Amino acid sequence: MENTTMCALMQQTISEHGDAVALRDADSKSVLTWREYGQRVERVARGQPPRARPPTQTATASARLPRVLGDSTGGRVLTYLPDAHVVNRFSAHYAPMALQSTTVTLNEPTRLLEILQQVRPTEFVGVPMLWYRIIGSIQAGLDQQSGLKGSLARWALRTGRARAQATLVGRGRPPRSRLPELVADRLLLARIRRQIGLDQAGSVITGSAPLDQDAMVFLFALGLPISEAWGMSETTGVTTLNTASKPRLGTVGTPLPGTEVRVADDGELLVRNAALMKGYRGDPARTSETIDCDGWIHTGDVGSIDADGYVTIVDRKKELIINASGKNMSPANIENVLQIACPLVAAAIAIGDRRPHVSALFTLDPDAAQAFAAQRGLADTSLAALAASPQIKAAVQQGVDAANARLSRVEYIRSWTILPHTWEPGGDELTPTLKLRRRSITTKYAAEIERLHTAGD
Repeated sequence: MENTTMCALMQQTISEHGDAVALRDADSKSVLTWREYGQRVERVARGQPPRARPPTQTATASARLPRVLGDSTGGRVLTYLPDAHVVNRFSAHYAPMALQSTTVTLNEPTRLLEILQQVRPTEFVGVPMLWYRIIGSIQAGLDQQSGLKGSLARWALRTGRARAQATLVGRGRPPRSRLPELVADRLLLARIRRQIGLDQAGSVITGSAPLDQDAMVFLFALGLPISEAWGMSETTGVTTLNTASKPRLGTVGTPLPGTEVRVADDGELLVRNAALMKGYRGDPARTSETIDCDGWIHTGDVGSIDADGYVTIVDRKKELIINASGKNMSPANIENVLQIACPLVAAAIAIGDRRPHVSALFTLDPDAAQAFAAQRGLADTSLAALAASPQIKAAVQQGVDAANARLSRVEYIRSWTILPHTWEPGGDELTPTLKLRRRSITTKYAAEIERLHTAGD
C-alpha cells in the first residue's frame, strides 16, 4: 500500500534502512544515517500542533515520480540548489525517502563541477545555465583536439548526434548503426560522461527554464538519459515530464498521472491535480487570481498541447517581448539559442520590448574566457579586460551570427555588449536557481541598454 504522508514514508525508510546514509556533505565530514536523520526531525517536530495537516499529496507524488523516471533505489543525489526551492526539496529530500537514496549537500555551488566527479550521482537535476556551461566546456575540449584524435572525436560526436536526433523524433535506427554507435560510445562518449561525473546517472532532469533544442540533442548524443520537466511551486514541483524513454524534442512531455493540463483561450497553460497548493498564505486576493472557481491554477506560462498530450512551453506570459512593430517574441528562446551558440557566455538577456530591434547583454563564463585567453596568450585575464578584448568580442560575434542563423529575422540580435563582471546566483540579476531577474536587470542596466538601441537603430 502506498504511503500517504511524508511522515509514514520516512518512518518506513528508517525502519527498513535505518543504518544507511541519508545525508552527508560533499567531503563526508558530516554524515547522518536515516535513523539519526529521523531523530533530528522528531526533535524539531516536538511541540508542533497535533492537528497540523500532513502533506498527503506531496508524499504520494514523491513516491510516484521514481516510477516515471525509473528506479534508482539506494543511489546518490547531489543537492546544490536552495532548499527553499520546490525542485530541490522534491528531488533531494522528498524523493530520496521513497528511494532510500543518500543526499549529498554542497554549500559551495562554485565547486559543483568538481564535486559532480567525486559524487557520481545516480540522479541529477540541472538548470539550463549549468547545462550550457557543461556543453561549452566539453565543446572547447573537443575543439582543441587535432589530427587523427580530433577526427575520431568529431566522428564519434556526429554518430551520437545521429542517434540522438532519431531518438528524439521517435524514429528507429537501422541495425547497421548499432556497431558504429557502440564504437563511438566506447571511444569518446562514455569517457565524457565519466569526466563530467554523470556516468552512473540513471535519471537526469533539466528544469526551471526551457532548454535549447540543440543542447538537448547534444546531451542525448553523449548518452545521458535526460528528461525535461515543467512545473512550479504552486503545483508541488513536477507537473509534466518529457522522459528519456519516450521523448519528444521541443516539449516538456506529458502530465504526470493524476494531473490535468489545458490551454486557456489566451494561450495560458492551466493545471489541476490533487497536489495543488491551497493558496498563498495571508493573500486571498492573489490566491483568487491564481486559482479559479473550478480548481485550475493559472500558471502564467504560455504554451500548447499536441494531439498526444505533449506540452510545449513558449514563455512566461508577462515576459513575452512585443517589439515596436507589434511582433511577439519569446526572450527565453532567443537567450537559449544565444547561449548554446556562444560558449564564452555565462548569461544572456534579450532586450526588445517596445523596441525596433532586439539587443542583448552578455556576461562571460570566467573559466571559459580565461581558457580562451590562455590559448591566445592574452596578458590581462581580468574579466573587465577580457570583456573589452577584440578577440573575445570577435568570438562572441561569431556565436551571435550562428544564433541569428537559427532565429527569425525579427528575433535577430542587432546590437550587444559584454558586461565587465559576472552575475551571481541570488544577486540583483539572477535568482538562486539561475533564472533572470528581468525587471531588475533592465532597471540596473538602463544606460547600457539605451546605448545599444541608440547605436543600433
